[in-house]
Amino acid sequence: MAAVSLAVHGFVLGLFTRLRAQRQARQSAVERAVEELLSHPTATVSLKRLAERCGCSREHLSRVFAERTGLAPAAWLAQERLARALMLLRDTSLPVAAVAEQCGYGSAHTLARQVRAATGRAPRALRARG
Repeated sequence: MAAVSLAVHGFVLGLFTRLRAQRQARQSAVERAVEELLSHPTATVSLKRLAERCGCSREHLSRVFAERTGLAPAAWLAQERLARALMLLRDTSLPVAAVAEQCGYGSAHTLARQVRAATGRAPRALRARG
């Protein structure tokens, strides 16, 4: 039974990998960069390096990203990171430092400052009130 499970898993993973590669081959360089940003909002990323890696300018990437999401990349990333942090603070018992790390913040202090600016409360107060 385990051998069958492994074979099915391998087949599905291979199929997924091929379909993903085909999809990426049809995308423009800037679309691949946008997908990378959308897929990994908590990753530390340099927009300039991402654009260079994908073969487009930072300005072009920013323009296409804003057309697709309605926000500049930095604003979108900040929004996504904060939303994830607020969810983790409200729904888990992870330490604030761990939430900060998982959401792409440099420190718990930076996260706390962003949470206070957005909610008017400290991270721990969000937990106390639920």
